[in-house]
Amino acid sequence: MSIPQKADHAADPAKALQDAYQEALGFPVSRASKLAVTPAKASECAEQEASFHTIAIDANGMSGGMRLNLLQSVHDLASEWRALWNDFEVAIQPKMTDINAVEKLHAEVAEEERKRDEALEAVERELRQNPKYEQIDDHHSRSKDSFDAFRDKYGNRSATMFASTLSYWLLLSLVLITECFINYHAFNAFWGVPAVAFGTTLVLGVLLALSSHGHGELLKQWSFRFGPERDPAKRWTDWRMFGMSTTALVIVLAFTGWARWAAAIDMLGNQSQASALGNIGVVQINPLRDVLVSLIANLGAWMLGVFISYLGHDPDPDYMSATKQFLKARRAWNQAREAHSVRLQHLIAKAAKTIEEKTKAAETRKKAVTREMDMLKQVASRGDAVWHELEQVTKRNVEIYRDALVRVALAHSGQVQIVRTDTNTPFSPFDYKAMQIALPQHLMRGGA
Repeated sequence: MSIPQKADHAADPAKALQDAYQEALGFPVSRASKLAVTPAKASECAEQEASFHTIAIDANGMSGGMRLNLLQSVHDLASEWRALWNDFEVAIQPKMTDINAVEKLHAEVAEEERKRDEALEAVERELRQNPKYEQIDDHHSRSKDSFDAFRDKYGNRSATMFASTLSYWLLLSLVLITECFINYHAFNAFWGVPAVAFGTTLVLGVLLALSSHGHGELLKQWSFRFGPERDPAKRWTDWRMFGMSTTALVIVLAFTGWARWAAAIDMLGNQSQASALGNIGVVQINPLRDVLVSLIANLGAWMLGVFISYLGHDPDPDYMSATKQFLKARRAWNQAREAHSVRLQHLIAKAAKTIEEKTKAAETRKKAVTREMDMLKQVASRGDAVWHELEQVTKRNVEIYRDALVRVALAHSGQVQIVRTDTNTPFSPFDYKAMQIALPQHLMRGGA
């Protein structure tokens, strides 16, 4: 850098930093690749080195020819990059206080997170020392795995679980009550005893509600329960359930129809007796009409129950079962952890407050040096790339040159020998080939 340039940079630190930044990024990584030596060149240099009949290698496996022909150019290029890096470090030095402060705050945030995680883990270990909790946690983990497998299978669709709620059974109880309102009058007229009529109405109402529940569930899950891939024994069980639901419906319809018919016939018999008023105030009774209306009303109540059941069930009963087991295991798991949850929440909240404060502080300090931090990151990344390429090229060159030395030593066996300077003893070409060569430290990444 010339004296006028130094004067300009001293007067304008921002321009000095920008120039140093551009010069560093203008250093192409490909320059290191151009230092690669060819096997022919390595053989030529090896022949020259072997012309003295002795190839001297040091304790690191480096020969004089290697240092002269390979390392000098690498050293020159490394020195050039170091000079650019040093210029950049000098230019960015006024901003390093803030940059270091930001990095320190980020390190403190990471340390706080580490301490928080260790504290949480300690609480978890304490909790797991309880065998009962370990059993609950294992059951929770297995049920969750099964539940997650079904969620993945159905694209994160939640299972329809309305049939497992109290509201579902309350709606079915409304179907039962509706059925009682529809049939009680007919049964009371048939039996003539209100208690018996109420009992009969209640029993048949329960049968109709359960029948609609079974039919709605089976219709919603028909493909699953009656598919060819279903186990025959389980499929037969489902068919029995379908038959029981259908039988219950037939019983309700048959008994209510018969009771309604009998009540209508009895009322017709009473109307056939002579009356002083004649036909005044007499209600016309049609038994067939009354039975059909009663059956339609009962079928309507049944259809309502089927509709509720159909909407309340999931197409896959196994998914419903897995969800129910997971929710139950989750509740037990939460109850088992309840005593420790307060401690966990305290640790998390305490750490979160500290992390938030330090993060805000880091963001505040960073606003003043965001551009400079980006520059530092890019130049450091360029330096990593340069050093990496230099190391790789040097290692490849050394291997190629060593192979050339070994070939020369074997080709002139008896005339050329390899000697270790640290022990002043001959060294066979094969041992030299197997030797691990250590590069000079000043050529390694970050070396001074």
